[in-house]
Amino acid sequence: MRSGKKSELERAGEKHKPVEDRPNLPAREHAPAKDVIGTESVEAFFARGKETARKADAGLPIAPSRRISFEDPRDLAAVLTPRRIELLRAVRRHASSITEIAAELSRDRRAVARDVALMKRYGLLKVKTELNPSHGRRTRVEAEAASFELRATL
Repeated sequence: MRSGKKSELERAGEKHKPVEDRPNLPAREHAPAKDVIGTESVEAFFARGKETARKADAGLPIAPSRRISFEDPRDLAAVLTPRRIELLRAVRRHASSITEIAAELSRDRRAVARDVALMKRYGLLKVKTELNPSHGRRTRVEAEAASFELRATL
């Protein structure tokens, strides 16, 4: 027979629920409005992780955020070339197919497809396939965030 009190195990299970189940924390489906892309040291990366873990352990709310970090500024510059930044801006304005993006930017479709694939791997873009009522399927490229902030420290 159970009393109305929760066991220590049950309370611990509630404390460690996934983020989606915690009422005071945002669900993962609510992506941050802004992604931060920048450079940071390994030490700074782990310090941010420790701070987030400390907040989680204390039951404090954790603001939704995403950061894409590069240890070397040259790596950041290699990923975010002027052409890719132009592509990112176009996709942020409106989600489109690779063909439509290529036409809008006056670029070769294959080059845009390569850039989209690379930016998808880094979490900057997402590609969705949806049904096209007139024929088959259509692939749409969308930005992962409403805006992006670039931060680089040399």
